Amino acid sequence: MEAIDLVPTFMDFFGGKQKPHVFEGRSLQPLLHGEGPDWRDHCISEYDYATRDARRAIGVDQGDARMVMVFDGRWKYIHVETMRPLLFDLQTDPEELNDLGDDPAFGDQIDRLAALHFDWARRHHTRITRAPDIIEKMTDDKEPPGIVIA
Repeated sequence: MEAIDLVPTFMDFFGGKQKPHVFEGRSLQPLLHGEGPDWRDHCISEYDYATRDARRAIGVDQGDARMVMVFDGRWKYIHVETMRPLLFDLQTDPEELNDLGDDPAFGDQIDRLAALHFDWARRHHTRITRAPDIIEKMTDDKEPPGIVIA
């Protein structure tokens, strides 16, 4: 499941028409009713830290201040612009304490998950953007970036 699937799921539940040109995800209704669609075997999550002090502390441009995570049920791969990949084996390290991203023994997992990330990145994504001066103001004001789902 990805957060992008929530709106299409709610729309499906309430009988609304799907709008794939607006919402990227798919309805999870089949999963909720015990069906096992095979349209996804991994999830992707993004985090934009452009408004966080960390971006300035490490000298990352606003446009590059995002992370993308790919998780396949066992392996968690994290791509951060300007840094090496992070890799965690949640089967043997559920607390994510041992980063395997620089271990050549896990290069095949990094390559496989990076390919999933690249495939996803090439697809159309609906974006809501903010002007650079607004992002700087949000960073200065410590304003949270939109809705936080806890």
